[in-house]
Amino acid sequence: MTIDFSDVVVVLRERGAHFLRVGVASGAALVLLATLREPAYIASSRLQPRADAASSNALGGLAAEFGVSIGGGAGGESPQLIAALAESRPTSVMVIDSMLGPLGAASPAELASIGALLGVDVETDDALSRELLAVELQGRIHARAEAATRTVLISLGTSSRDSSLLLLSLVEAVVTSRLSAVRRGEAAALRDAVAPLLGIEAARLADAEDELERFLAQNRGAQGHPTSQLRLERIRRRVTLAQETFTALSRSLSEAEISSARRVSPVTSIESTWAPVQPAPRRRLFWGAFGGGLGFFVALAVALIGRARIRESEIAP
Repeated sequence: MTIDFSDVVVVLRERGAHFLRVGVASGAALVLLATLREPAYIASSRLQPRADAASSNALGGLAAEFGVSIGGGAGGESPQLIAALAESRPTSVMVIDSMLGPLGAASPAELASIGALLGVDVETDDALSRELLAVELQGRIHARAEAATRTVLISLGTSSRDSSLLLLSLVEAVVTSRLSAVRRGEAAALRDAVAPLLGIEAARLADAEDELERFLAQNRGAQGHPTSQLRLERIRRRVTLAQETFTALSRSLSEAEISSARRVSPVTSIESTWAPVQPAPRRRLFWGAFGGGLGFFVALAVALIGRARIRESEIAP
């Protein structure tokens, strides 16, 4: 089936007015839908991740779950990771659970109020109802990482200004909690792994120092001999290596203990959570133009395909 430019000219000349009417009707329909749609109050906030290279391994694993690369040594400094966490399903599930409490504990009135807020009709507090609420909430969360400023802009809209503020605050709290848990878990794991190694290296260092002490005591008069001098240098290198390894492990253990004990937030709020007094614009002009153009070109495409098929049926024997 082939469509020539001449077919477009002929079809527009014959049925151009009809296509215009279709475009006007579709544009008017989208404008009407935009007008009848429930107004949305969009709450927004801007976050900036803190730098912490010590947690880069664990955060790198968390980022990999969302297909995000945080770069070498960046740790929690990846805005893309914060944005992916904010828009993820587990974050929405945790927000819903924090609002409703344990499974089955929410009253019908609480379910109805949250369901009405998110546009979901739920009646019983079961896993399916919470999943439906979480899916709807996830669709309302929008997070954008801005590489130039290394910040994350998170926005969320509902039909209530106060509810938008509350939900966005809960999203921020859940994201912060998940990042903090990963950081503390990585620090605790590092501490548990380093502690036994530190004991082994301490014993190895003590053995090397004892060997050096014995050698010096036994070879006081022969230190200038080439063979003795070579062995002395070898023992000293062993002591130096053991000291460097022991010092590095001691530093790692101290950093891990500090990281596992501290409660510093992994993100900083640059712009506090806010919501406009007026709801988000309905963009009637955009939807009218989009609907008009879409209806016009769809009607034109249908007419061209029909004309091409008729021509092919006439040519076919």
